[in-house]
This record gives sequence, C-alpha cells and structure tokens, in this order.
Amino acid sequence: MMKKRNLFLLIFILIVALFLRLKLFSYKTHWSDMYFWQDWGKGIVDLGPSQFYNHFNADYLPFYPIVLGAVYRLYELTKNIFHHQLPIYYFYKLPATITDILLAIFLFKLLYKKSLVFAFGGLIFFLFNPAIFANSSMWGQVDVIGTFFVILSIYFFIKKQFLWLGASLAFALCTKPLYLLAVPVFTIGLLMVGKIEKKGIGWFLKNQAVFLLTCLFFIWLISYPFVNFSNNVFFDNLGKPFLFLLKRYQIITQRYPYTSVNAFNFWGLADKAFWLSDSRSFTRFSYYHWGNLINIILVITILVRLIFINKNDWFYRLILSLVLLFFSSFMFLTRIHERHLYYVLPFIILAASKNKRLLLAYIILSITYIFNLNFALEYYYQNMKYIYNWRLINFFSFINLIVFCWLVLEYFVFPLKISQNHE
Repeated sequence: MMKKRNLFLLIFILIVALFLRLKLFSYKTHWSDMYFWQDWGKGIVDLGPSQFYNHFNADYLPFYPIVLGAVYRLYELTKNIFHHQLPIYYFYKLPATITDILLAIFLFKLLYKKSLVFAFGGLIFFLFNPAIFANSSMWGQVDVIGTFFVILSIYFFIKKQFLWLGASLAFALCTKPLYLLAVPVFTIGLLMVGKIEKKGIGWFLKNQAVFLLTCLFFIWLISYPFVNFSNNVFFDNLGKPFLFLLKRYQIITQRYPYTSVNAFNFWGLADKAFWLSDSRSFTRFSYYHWGNLINIILVITILVRLIFINKNDWFYRLILSLVLLFFSSFMFLTRIHERHLYYVLPFIILAASKNKRLLLAYIILSITYIFNLNFALEYYYQNMKYIYNWRLINFFSFINLIVFCWLVLEYFVFPLKISQNHE
C-alpha cells in the first residue's frame, strides 16, 4: 500500500503534467492533421461507421475514428450546455493528452515493483519529456493511444490476467498495424512463464487460447460497426470484420510509397532526401523490399533469442525485445514517419528499471526525436522547406543507428546484473 504522502505526490505530478499539456494546446499544432480529425469526427457521426471509409480516405484503423466521433459529440454537447467559445481543436487534442496521463499511471504501477524512487523518476522522465508532450499536446498526434494499450497489455500480462491482456492488445491492433509485433512477444512470454513456474504445456495452451480468442473477439467487436453486411449468410458475415481490418492494414501499408517520410532513420543516411520513391532499385530489389527484408531478419532474430532467455532476466529481455522490434521498424522499414520513434520511448523507461545504462539511450533518442518532430512541423509550416541541411539530418540518423546497434548489443550480448527486487 502506498503511503498517503506518496499518493499525494503522485496526484500532484499528474495534475501538473495535465495542466502543462492543456497550456500547450495553442502551440505548434499540425493543422493538416487537425482538419482531418475534425472532418472525420463529424463524418463518422453524420454518416455512421459503415459509410465512413466510403466517404473519407482515412489512413487510420477503426478505433481512432470511433474516438474522433466521441470527441465531436462531446464538443457539441458541451457547446450546447455551456455555450463555451473553446476552439474545437482543443477537444481533438484531449484523447492523446488524457492517454499520456493514463500511460504514465500504468508506467508508474509497473515501475513501482522495482522501487518507489525509480517509479517517480520514470514518471517524471516520461511526463515532462518534451518529446512526449510535443507529440500529443502540441502537434495533436495520437501515437500514445496504441502505445498505451501495449503498456496496459504488459500490466495485465504481469498480473496473469490473460483475458484482459487479449482485450487491451486488440485495441492496439485496431489503432496501428505496427503493434502486431507485440503478439509473438506475449506468446513467447506466456511460454516462458509456464516454463519458469513449471506450469506445463496445458497451462500454456489454455491461457494462450484465452489471450488470442479474446483478442480476436474484441477486434471483431471494434471492426463490426464499419462493415456493410450485404447478405444474411451467417458465416460470411462472421468473417467480414476480420477481412475489413486486413483490407485497412493493406491500404495503410501501401500509403506513402517513399523511403522515409521525414524520419531520421537508416534511409536518412542511405538516401539523398525525404519523400523519394521506395520503388527505386538497388541491385535486383527495390528499396521497399530491402527495408522489409532487413526488418524481417531482425524481427525473427530478436524473437528467436527471446525463446532462449535466462529465467532470471526474462522480463527485462521481453521488454527490450519490444523496444528493438519497434525501433527496428522505425530504422529500416520504408514509408515510416518521424513520429514512429515514439513507440520506443516508454518501453525503454521500463527496461531501464533493470538496466540503468538504458536511461542514456532514452535521453539520446528523446533529443533526436525532438529535433525530428521540429523538422517535420517546420517542414509543414514553411511550405515543405528543410530547416536543417542534409548533413545534420545524416548526423541525427547516424546517432539513431548507433543507439539501435547499442541496444542490440544490450539484448544479445551484454549481461544484466541481477538485483533481488521482485519482478
């Protein structure tokens, strides 16, 4: 049980972080994204979910349009009741801002198992990191939402509440395709827990079924309102929400056919500019296929290594595997945006609770991410002009690549000093 003074301190920090974010609502908004949010929010309410994607070329999965519809209804309701003059875009920044706070709470709960000092330190490092609040409260982007559901999944995994693990991960999978990488991590994690605690294969199969079936059920539930049912054949209709989501995945991954969409990654080193076609060839393969090949090799290698982790550091390696999977995708896949480095940051804080060296990685990546966000925002504000020269972009991309290589060594090579703290 947390002492009252610590609880008051926690609440105070959360309130300060929330008011900081609210204060920043009027700064550095990405208006193009915000206009999309407003159109989509009104559109899903007026047209209904089943007609939404027929009228809007939205490159977001179904959960976020549902959120936007709820925001639009909230704006209309509060305006009718209170007759306020608040700008509508303030309301569209609320979901990411509130989710920032929720993610911080569950980050705190996970870190609290390590130590109270580290829990408060991690909380402050997350909430008051400009790389975090610039994404949500200034830009107005929503990368925090899917990331929150993965953090929540880790929380339920540790609690062995596998039904809720499946439900929370389903929301992540209906937010961004990249979170699919978390599915094999949790599957291997379940296998490891069963092995370490000598539960037997039956325990693993039972809980794996609970996890996956619950995940599939909630994916079906979230996708269902968006499907047009043209016949009364039960089994055809049963599979349509899944087919719908797969189609949305395909559409999203084919959007932005460029090596890098302003991301300081491998392609910021290998290429000569941003927004260049990834269909260009190097030897017999396109850059798009090279990016996929490199990432697939890394993903398989990371997951195979996870199967053979030591029982004393399994949780640390599991979290670090998520860091590397998301980081590898950012560094090597084409069609990646600058914001996608965000997915790495909260998980590094978690891993740093076991390996304090990673705090330096968190700080370095936060700095490069801030510069990357600033570049992308100014690129938009200044009519697609580069505010950094290409050598500086090469430098930041190189720093990110060095940190990635360092984290690979931490995962595969460097030993972890085991403490006596309970997982």
